[in-house]
Amino acid sequence: MRYHLGHVVLDLPLVLVDETVYTFQNKQQGLSLVLSFEPPVPGMTPDDVVDELQESLRKGYQGMLIQHLRKQRTFLGEPAAQAFLQLALALGGGEIHLLAVNGAKQGMLLKLLTGQETQNGEGLAMFEHILGSAAPAQSPWSRKAEKPGYVRRQAGALTLEMPEVLPAPRSFSFGTQDRSVRLMLEFEEGAPEEGAPATEDILPSQEPGARLERLVAEEEPFVAASLRGFTGHWEWVSRQGRQDLAHYAVRRLSVQVAGGQRFRALGIAKASGAATLESVWAQLTTTLRPGD
Repeated sequence: MRYHLGHVVLDLPLVLVDETVYTFQNKQQGLSLVLSFEPPVPGMTPDDVVDELQESLRKGYQGMLIQHLRKQRTFLGEPAAQAFLQLALALGGGEIHLLAVNGAKQGMLLKLLTGQETQNGEGLAMFEHILGSAAPAQSPWSRKAEKPGYVRRQAGALTLEMPEVLPAPRSFSFGTQDRSVRLMLEFEEGAPEEGAPATEDILPSQEPGARLERLVAEEEPFVAASLRGFTGHWEWVSRQGRQDLAHYAVRRLSVQVAGGQRFRALGIAKASGAATLESVWAQLTTTLRPGD
């Protein structure tokens, strides 16, 4: 699967489940678009999902929520439910647009939130355009949008045209179904990192009396196209007395990208996932290139 993450593009194998909640947000304009993907819930319809969410919102906003639209529709061939909710002026106004999908293979929730009421149905028109622009990310695409003021961005398995004022997310999370491998991708300010990552930041808490011992430490410069930085491989074992409790393999890549930022990829595997991590890492590093 190819991921366009703004400053970089890379491929990841489908053995990794995308666990990212994609949040595109502009706090100054009070505008955000959120997409979350989950396993489908057997026996639950998209209307059921919207009902549950609306009930939670009503409690959170003390009942000051008005429903203006509710309809059934299809989204990329899957049954879906759409709703348009408005906050009471006593809470400062604002709109919440929802789309819930509970397909055979994946459930999805898409939310557009505005900080104030839009004029002449602008919020609903924006949401309709976003929904109508949806396409599978596997299809060839470019960032150029058909509508002025919009840009096409990727959110996991989808691409959508959304307002240009919404920046791309800065962190992404993946893992295998058996939880033996985790992969975290993020953009941060600063130069590429060197040296071993701090174990307290990346490894689970150890059992009382256990100690971590580093077995392998390798790091070297990394170059791919115009991307430059460092890549490293570390291994730790958790021991209690003479007994080995757990083994961890860690891979990290840190490269400079546009705008004075660094892109970091951090892979962590248990002993049972070490081979999978190596396969993931090979695909990530050989396909990594600067973004559009």
